[in-house]
Amino acid sequence: MGNVVQSYIKATLTVSVTEAADRSVLSTVTSENKPPRRRVLWVSAVVIGLLSALLVAAVIFIVLTFVSENTKTNVMKMWITNLTNERDRLQKNYSNLTNERDGLQKNYSDLTNERDGLQKNYSDLTNERDGLQKNYSDLTNERDGLQKNYSDLTNERDGLQKNYSDLTNERDGLQKNYSDLTNERDGLKEQIATLNRDRKDQQNELTGLGHMITKNWAESKEECEEHGATLVIISSPEEQRFVSTLSKKRGQNVWIGLTDRETENQWEWVNGDRANTTYWTSHQPDNWGGAEHCGEIRYHDQSWNDNRCSVKKLSISPLDIVFRPGVHHFFPTLLRLSLLQPVLQSDLDLPEPPLGLNL
Repeated sequence: MGNVVQSYIKATLTVSVTEAADRSVLSTVTSENKPPRRRVLWVSAVVIGLLSALLVAAVIFIVLTFVSENTKTNVMKMWITNLTNERDRLQKNYSNLTNERDGLQKNYSDLTNERDGLQKNYSDLTNERDGLQKNYSDLTNERDGLQKNYSDLTNERDGLQKNYSDLTNERDGLQKNYSDLTNERDGLKEQIATLNRDRKDQQNELTGLGHMITKNWAESKEECEEHGATLVIISSPEEQRFVSTLSKKRGQNVWIGLTDRETENQWEWVNGDRANTTYWTSHQPDNWGGAEHCGEIRYHDQSWNDNRCSVKKLSISPLDIVFRPGVHHFFPTLLRLSLLQPVLQSDLDLPEPPLGLNL
């Protein structure tokens, strides 16, 4: 309530001061053309009006402050009255609980006496039960002896039955293993026959496998295209490792189908694709001397380098057996070591060529 009163006082003071200021301004404006004496009177009247408004506001504020303090006193009295009533109510509840406790104490004594009587009856029944329990134990021991004899015979029968089942399962397992091995043997025989046929066909076809040649980049490209293929195109880490191994085993750098002769620093493969994945050595390509526009694989670190296209280097001249016209990938088992030895005349220990390697 005090906050509401203070807000009201502030609003009243604001309105009063605003109205007085407006009257002062209006009086000043309208009195500009009046004689000096009348102007002084008008200013005095405005000042007196402002002081009156402030006095009224102060009186109202004092009155409301007194009312607020009086309200607080009334609230305090009401709070004390409520606490007194609450105390009386709790005192009454305490008296009621005391009476209830005394009644429960009497009931407890009665129940204790009744319990003692029941305890005596329980003792008598316990003694009678113990006699019956002894008779029951004697009969149980006799029954257990018979049960043990029966269990021994049952266990002996179950053991024999288990041995029979184990032998039967072992026989069935051996029979299944025999069948599986027979089927696997037949499958392996068929695979061996197929591989022998494939090896024979490939050996017959590989009599014309290409040889290692040394040409400049353009001659190498032309040589490959005459056989329906292209210079090697590397598009995966597996292909990079395979071609690098060939270069390393020969101990010489090898041309790859990469050039920027069309647009400087825009390296493209011979099929027109951009070289997105590259394996350049450090600080390469550098176009040293302004004439290095063809790519090669360096045998000593298996990385790429740009070189002058006129330099003669190794290149692989594939034949139709390796590269069919329009199909530029290796057959899966074409370049196995046993087939490469007649061509390269050395134990290269080459990896399996990756599928999809474009040459």
